[in-house]
This record gives sequence, C-alpha cells and structure tokens, in this order.
Amino acid sequence: MNSGLILPIFWMTDDVQKKIKTGLPYLMKECDVREVTFYHINAIGFYADDDGRQYGAIFSNGEKWITPISELELKETLEEHLRKDVFFLKS
Repeated sequence: MNSGLILPIFWMTDDVQKKIKTGLPYLMKECDVREVTFYHINAIGFYADDDGRQYGAIFSNGEKWITPISELELKETLEEHLRKDVFFLKS
C-alpha cells in the first residue's frame, strides 16, 4: 500500500480509559470515532464486542485497531484501494 487509506477507527474517550484503568467493562459504541490514515496494514479480521456486535479489526505494525465497519466491508475497501494503487504504479 503506497498511498494512505483513511478509515474510521474507534477512539478511547476519557471515560472509557477510566473504565479500562479500573477494570470495568466497556463497549466500543462508548468510544468516539475518528479517521485514521493507514499506510501499512498487515492483516484484517473481526472483533466481537460483549454486546454481540461485530466490527472490523485492522492489524498494523503490531497494533490492533477496531473500526465500526464490518470485516467484509473492510476487506472490500482495502482490496479496492490496493487495485487503485497497483493501477497507479503501472501507469
């Protein structure tokens, strides 16, 4: 992946961080959503929250990022981005 791919990512709020520090459970829907630009993605998968909702998971440089989009939509978005990058490189 040569050009950046912008994806929505769950971002821990201060309240969620307090819950984490005290060992209390939290749900992804309690987090903010921010856009993050990825230049390298090692793998994708899914994340299942305690309420049963499933989200996409992005593994990049040793970090795991959770996105509100589904694993399937994430895969399709990544594959489309990679096709555009390959086309750009061949042009």
